[in-house]
Formats: sequence, C-alpha cells, structure tokens
Amino acid sequence: MRASFVYLSVLVLWSTCSLVALCQLPAPEPTKDGPVVFTTQQDHQNMLQQLGITKLRPGRDADQNSPRAANYEEALANPFPALPGLLQLNNGELVEAPNAWWEKRRPEIVELLEREVYGRIPDVVPGVAWEVRESREIEVGGKAAVQKHIVGVVDNSSCAEIEVHISMSLTLPKDASEP
Repeated sequence: MRASFVYLSVLVLWSTCSLVALCQLPAPEPTKDGPVVFTTQQDHQNMLQQLGITKLRPGRDADQNSPRAANYEEALANPFPALPGLLQLNNGELVEAPNAWWEKRRPEIVELLEREVYGRIPDVVPGVAWEVRESREIEVGGKAAVQKHIVGVVDNSSCAEIEVHISMSLTLPKDASEP
C-alpha cells in the first residue's frame, strides 16, 4: 500500500512538472500555405493562451490537513445540495400556467444547458453530406436487423487542405413498421 502511494505521488509530481514545462513551449506561427500543425504540447499551450489561462490549478493533496486535501466523505461530496426548482423562474417567481413554462422557464433551462453542459453551436458551422457506404443484414439479440455504415463528408471549402470524414454505424430493426 505504501509503495503504491509513493508511486502515485511521484507520478502526480512528474505530471505536474511536465505540465509546467509544457506551458512554456512556444506555439508555431500560422503560415499562408495551409493549416498549422501543432504537437500535442503546442496545441495544449495554444488552447491555454486562447482561453487566457496563465496557471493550471494544482491537483488534490494527500495530506488531509491541506486545503486541497482529497475528499472521501460522501456527505461533503455534493457541492450543490439544493438544485433550483423546475417550476421556479430565475427571478424566484413560480410557473403557474403551461404557457409560462414554454415561454419563460423552458428557455431558461435550455440556456443553462447550452452554457453549462452542452456548449453553444458556433455561428458558422460547415455542412455535412451524409451517404450510406454499406448496408447489410445482421442478427442482433435474436432479431433481424439492418446495419448501415454511414459516412459524413464535411464541407471544407474554407480550408481545402483538411479533409474531415465522420464514420458511424447505424443498426435498425429490419421489420420496423414505423420509427
């Protein structure tokens, strides 16, 4: 147990030192010939610069008396014990009618999810042309199904040097009469 703890401490210290060293790498200059090719470290540094992050937060400390001590007590694990009510507007008013839900509260919740969970969709998003490349009949869980290999080709007219293909597999029941 003690050897594992020492190994973990050395690994955390090495990772922290590596991150500090990574933050000091210069990012390559963009060229007119095409996209910039970053190393992993340069990409990390570039993202930190774009976000205005000058210092990384240190990890948890093994010393239980430290302000950064790891928490193993379940009672202290939930930083948000009182979630906001679904039928209470941000200003504290209660939603009392169905149209108030659709016009007021639902847009507030959608805004929260976009900002805090899913992220916002950029204004300029390239189009994707989807095409079925292969279709075959298979059996899944004893039921007949159709498996399709679908590839999405992203419109890269803004940067023709980059090709983006999104590959996915879609499996549907063979005898489905409706969605």
